[in-house]
Amino acid sequence: MIYYDLNVPQELASTAYLKRLEQLGWGAVAINYTFTGKAPKELCPYVKNPAVGLKQCTRLTFVLDDPQQNFVLGASESIRSYDILAVRPTTERTFQIACQSLEVDIISLDLSEKLPFNIKHGLVREAVGRGIVFEISYGASVSNTGSKRRAALSAVMHLVRVMGKAKGLIVSSGRVSGEGSLRAPHCARNWVEMVGVKPDSSLTLTVDNAIRIIRHAGDREWSVGGSVFKINNDARSDFHHDYMALLK
Repeated sequence: MIYYDLNVPQELASTAYLKRLEQLGWGAVAINYTFTGKAPKELCPYVKNPAVGLKQCTRLTFVLDDPQQNFVLGASESIRSYDILAVRPTTERTFQIACQSLEVDIISLDLSEKLPFNIKHGLVREAVGRGIVFEISYGASVSNTGSKRRAALSAVMHLVRVMGKAKGLIVSSGRVSGEGSLRAPHCARNWVEMVGVKPDSSLTLTVDNAIRIIRHAGDREWSVGGSVFKINNDARSDFHHDYMALLK
């Protein structure tokens, strides 16, 4: 069985860091580049590190502050070359747009502090119905202490309650304070059970839903200026090609 961590920040993805994830038992990772504001004209996706045995793919996360930003998601060929696309909405309006209309694979919420908007069950259900998965990261709760740690745990528990089921959730490491804060897959499962996921569903967050994300990413397409664009498969990583072949 392969365990997936689909949020390894690109700036942390050193050989030593990836080897530690591999030692802990993770089999596949997504190297995540996050940016805020206007999308760069040219992006340089992460290049697979041959020094580790992990399956590696690329992920791009947009921090959405302005509803107008959604128009750039499919307009750039370099953006379409990423394996996985995610958004992190920061307002009620951008959260609504992400759930209802954006062609992305993951909605990631900054649960390290209180969100400035309410997570509405109807919008969550609509997003899950479109094949989108919501991400919860253990990094904020294991790297922080005191009130910040309690706030992070409270925010995650609230999202789990709103979701109701594990079908639309995935757990990842996200930003941690160092290699010592990384957790093994069974520890990640214990953590999601602590925040409210049923024990018989915790495996779904580290395996099944990651496969759903990969399948959803392979089928993604955009409409830009009246033209429909599919994924730029020639630029996709070996990870995507290997796993899409396995899932057929």
